[in-house]
Amino acid sequence: MTSLAGFEALLRGKATGVHGLPFYAGWGLTDDRLPIERRTRRITLDMLVAAALILYPFYIHPLSGMPCRPEEIVGAFSANRSRKTSPGHAIVTFVAQRVNRVAVKLRDGRLK
Repeated sequence: MTSLAGFEALLRGKATGVHGLPFYAGWGLTDDRLPIERRTRRITLDMLVAAALILYPFYIHPLSGMPCRPEEIVGAFSANRSRKTSPGHAIVTFVAQRVNRVAVKLRDGRLK
């Protein structure tokens, strides 16, 4: 299994045992087969989720490309969903997505 499977098991309230050192091991939430001496503090699942999904990650705003908080991304998605787009905007978005895909393939050397 992967560390993501273990994290999702924790989120769903399932008993989770670990043999390695995933980021959620050693905090008192899992059955750890390998003791982690440096992690002596006990945290709650809410604290782990906040650290893993809100406090630690670096998010980029989908429109501005600037760093932002997760709340701003949720706000941008919900505002975009409720706003109607013009046919011209839809065409520009479609072309921009295609150009971006080609640029990524060029960057990665996968364009044939």
